[in-house]
Amino acid sequence: ADKSLRPAVLWPMILPSANETPRVNPRRQASPTVTTPARAPAKGWNEHVAEAADEMHRRHGWELQLAGGRTVRVSMGLIRVANIGPCIDLAKYLANTRADKVRVAAYHSQLLMLQRWHIERSLDELLTRKGDDGKWKRVIGANADVLASFDAQTNDLSLIVVATPVEEIGRDHDFDWAVIEPSSTPSIVQCAGRVNRHRLVNVDSPNVAVLQYNRRAWHQSAQGAKGAVFRWPGLESNDSHQHIKDLGQLFDWSPGRQVDARLRFHTQRHKFAQLDDEALKAATTVWLKRLVGDDPHSNLWMSESTYVNTPLRSHDTGQQTRWKLETADDGGVLYKQWESKAFGDPWTHRSIGNAVTLVPRKPEGTWLTPHLSDLMELASGRGLAPERYLEVQVRQKIGDLLVHDESFGFYRQRA
Repeated sequence: ADKSLRPAVLWPMILPSANETPRVNPRRQASPTVTTPARAPAKGWNEHVAEAADEMHRRHGWELQLAGGRTVRVSMGLIRVANIGPCIDLAKYLANTRADKVRVAAYHSQLLMLQRWHIERSLDELLTRKGDDGKWKRVIGANADVLASFDAQTNDLSLIVVATPVEEIGRDHDFDWAVIEPSSTPSIVQCAGRVNRHRLVNVDSPNVAVLQYNRRAWHQSAQGAKGAVFRWPGLESNDSHQHIKDLGQLFDWSPGRQVDARLRFHTQRHKFAQLDDEALKAATTVWLKRLVGDDPHSNLWMSESTYVNTPLRSHDTGQQTRWKLETADDGGVLYKQWESKAFGDPWTHRSIGNAVTLVPRKPEGTWLTPHLSDLMELASGRGLAPERYLEVQVRQKIGDLLVHDESFGFYRQRA
């Protein structure tokens, strides 16, 4: 069979229709006594992703000798999702439904600084797989988080990182496989570059799975809605991309297809790349003319409209809020929010149950998620003052609740 570094496969999905509820629980139910409908209920989006991850692990798992001599089967996989809320939701789903065969961590920008430090430090150690494979395998086999994942009854695990685009930029990591939620052609190429990055081993089975539909397209189909789906992040607007949602139509999936820069630049072969170019042109032409002086009213680049209409972030995604945790006298945790004040302490205490919802840490099915006290001890052991790193910035709208999942991070719950 032909071999390459990152052979890719389109992961097929069946969209739900507006008049049916996607199945959430993947466990099989007993057959009902009534006649079953001609079409089975659609699988949930998370379930499709989980099945793709299962298949990637089946194909690309490998033997690892743990410190102590026991041999287990393992793979380290990346699941790329577009946004923080779905990232945490998928991580919780995997931990709750597949704790017998996966360990999952969520990696995104709304983790406590201390927790993100631990995840990034650990991944930098585990996913640096350069040179002699015996050396980096020994590093993995002796890692405390890996050892904690394999209890006496567990011999086959997929160690998964569910990540937002923070993994795509500046991270020199080498995963065994990836499952990618599509947002744009550059993000797919960037994410795939985190697979087989150091080892550069030719493989004969796809190690990159690109989902046929992203989560936004999935929910639009369930609700009977239409509109742009490759946005926030992504380049699609309501005036571009023709609203094609199916990755089977947007890429050339000829046999032997692999993910590299050609996916972005071969616009004649890959319609997604062509549509991304058209969207970029439509979004920037007017404003670039102002900046480079093509416009006869070239001083317009200084006008308010230039900056109001070309924001770095959409205006409807909320404002960045700053929070920190403090240890209470009784051993509990206090949540405080930064508020700009002319006088007095800018940190205002917010009560759990009122402004903050706490989801207690759940160690089953997770990895890289030590208890807060253990994190503080780790930081102190490395000469850090952990109290300085108990902060997080969360994008919220007025009235939103802050949810703190101790395993997977912070997110907003809409009012």
